[in-house]
Amino acid sequence: MSTDKQTDKKPLKDVRGRFIKGNPGGGRPKGSPDRRTARYREALESELPDLLETLVGNARNGDMTAMKMILDRVLPPLKPAEQAKPFPVDGDSMIDVANGILKNASAGAISIADAVALLNALATFGRVTDAARKVRREEESKQWDSLLG
Repeated sequence: MSTDKQTDKKPLKDVRGRFIKGNPGGGRPKGSPDRRTARYREALESELPDLLETLVGNARNGDMTAMKMILDRVLPPLKPAEQAKPFPVDGDSMIDVANGILKNASAGAISIADAVALLNALATFGRVTDAARKVRREEESKQWDSLLG
């Protein structure tokens, strides 16, 4: 009897010899470097200064593709940043607050992305509130049980 895990578990393949989806242990682990990439990097390492010099020279001479390559690697893409603006939300319940958020989004007072973020935060708050209520009820129930029992 073998104790070697590799011999005990053979990869599951279909009739054409391809790995079946969900096959445990099949393939290269995520994040591990590819052997070819390491070879390419080693081969280009000595040429890199000349390649970069050529790329920068092309960008300086007006080559838009070279400019884009450099800027994409050096500068992160700009993300729109808006100042937070207060908006009215009336109501005592979470449903009233959610309706207020939707009304403000449909009126253009806040962006759709902001409305989605606020509604997600409201949903998370609701889950936290429900969990806290459940814990409180369980504690009160234990107290009553100890008094009565």
